[in-house]
Amino acid sequence: MQVMLDREPWCAHLTTLGLVEKTVVVAVSGGPDSLALLDLLADVRERQRLVLHVGHADHGIHPASATVAQTVQELCRTRYDLPCHVERLHLGEHASETIARHARYRWLWQLVDTLGPKDDVVLVTAHHRDDQIETILMRALEGTGVAGLAGMAERRGRLIRPVLSVPQKVLRSRVAQRGLKPWFDPANVATRNLRSWIRQEVLPAVRARYPDVDRGLQRLGEAAARDRQAWNTLLEESVDLEYRDDDGAVSVAAGALKRYDSVLSSSVISALARRAGVVVGFRRATAVIAMVKRAQSGRRIELGEGWVAELSFGRVAIRAPMVSAPCEPCTVTPGDASVGPWRLRCEVGTAPTEIPRAGNSTWVPPGPLVVRPWKPGDRIRPLKGVGERPVARCLQEARIPVSARTGWPVVVDGCGRPLWVAGVCRGSQLIPAPGTEAWHINVGFS
Repeated sequence: MQVMLDREPWCAHLTTLGLVEKTVVVAVSGGPDSLALLDLLADVRERQRLVLHVGHADHGIHPASATVAQTVQELCRTRYDLPCHVERLHLGEHASETIARHARYRWLWQLVDTLGPKDDVVLVTAHHRDDQIETILMRALEGTGVAGLAGMAERRGRLIRPVLSVPQKVLRSRVAQRGLKPWFDPANVATRNLRSWIRQEVLPAVRARYPDVDRGLQRLGEAAARDRQAWNTLLEESVDLEYRDDDGAVSVAAGALKRYDSVLSSSVISALARRAGVVVGFRRATAVIAMVKRAQSGRRIELGEGWVAELSFGRVAIRAPMVSAPCEPCTVTPGDASVGPWRLRCEVGTAPTEIPRAGNSTWVPPGPLVVRPWKPGDRIRPLKGVGERPVARCLQEARIPVSARTGWPVVVDGCGRPLWVAGVCRGSQLIPAPGTEAWHINVGFS
C-alpha cells in the first residue's frame, strides 16, 4: 500500500516503523530521492521527537564528488540546521558499484554505532517503490529463490526504508516543490550496471507491452515477503537453531543442521543469509551444509561479493564483506592513527599497579614500538604464563573466527617480538613500573 506523504499519515507511518524518539542517521547522497527523504523527516522531527544526523559518503569515484559533499554539508547547515557527517572513501574512478555500496554501508554503520546505544540509533535510506520493483525483477532474472523475490524490507533491524512504497515521481515532485537542487549521479543511468540497464531499457520495454507489470511485480514481492517472514520466525523461535546476531555476523548451531534433511537445512542457510543481508541460492547453501556435515571447523565458503559462510566453534555464521585498506605496519607514537580497519590511540599517562593479560588496552614504557598485522609463526610469552605460545593459538582460544584473524593487530618491540595481541593477550616483556610515565595504548575496530 502506498504511503501518503501528508503530515498526518506520514507521521503515523513513521510511528508504525518505530521512528519515534530515535536518533536517526539519514543516508543522503545528494540525489533527489535522499533529499526528499531528508526534507520529509526534517519537517516532522519535532513532532516525532527525532534527533537527525546526515551521513554522506564521498566515494571519490566521480570528479564532482567533493563538490557534492560540500553542497550537502552546506544544505544541512543553512536550511535544516543539522549535523552532517562526511566520509571520504577514496575508492577511485574504477571502483565498482558493489565496492562502493559495501564501503558506504560499512562507514554508515560505524557512524550509527558512534551516536548512541544500539536500541536508540537507526539508519534510514531513501529506497522507494521503483527501486523495489527493479530489485524484484533483477532477482527474478538472476534466478533467485522465492524469498529473494520479496525484495527489500521496510525495516530490517536498525535499517529502515520509510519511503519504500512511495513512487519515485512523488519524491521528485516534493523536491521540486521545496526548491531543492539535487545532484544526478551519471552512474544511475549507465547501462553497464545491471540495475541501470533494467531501469533504462528493460522495464520501459515491458511496460509498453504490459502496462500493469509494476503492480504484478509488487504482488509477487508481497507474496514472497510473507514466505520470508515465516522463515525469519522459524530462525528466531527454534530452540534447536540457537540463532544469534553478534560480532558482525548471524549464526546458528551446526548440530541442528546436521540432524535436518538436506532440503530443510539448505533452506535454513538461505534464510540465515537473508538475515545477514545477502541472497544465497540452493547450490551454495548445499555446499555450506556439506561443510557442516564434514565438520570442517575453521573452513569458509565464498558466497559472492565478499560474503562468506564459516563453520567455527560449533556454529555456522554468515559474515559480511570486509572493505578496508590493508593493515600496514605503523609506528606507535602518542596520538591517533588508523591501521587498516583498526583505530589506534596512544596516550601518555602513569602506569597502573597491575596490567591485565587480556583487554582492549595495555601499558608500555615510552619507546620504539610498531603495530602490524599478525603473521603465521608469531609467538608470544603471555604475562603471568609459562613459556611461549603461538599467537594463532591465542586467537583461537579467544574464539576469534578465522575470517577475522587476517590483519589482526599485534604490537611488537624494536626487535619485532610480539608483546601484545590486541584485545587477546599481553606479553610479559616491557612492563612499565607502577607510577612511572608510560604509554596507554588502545586498539579498537574502527
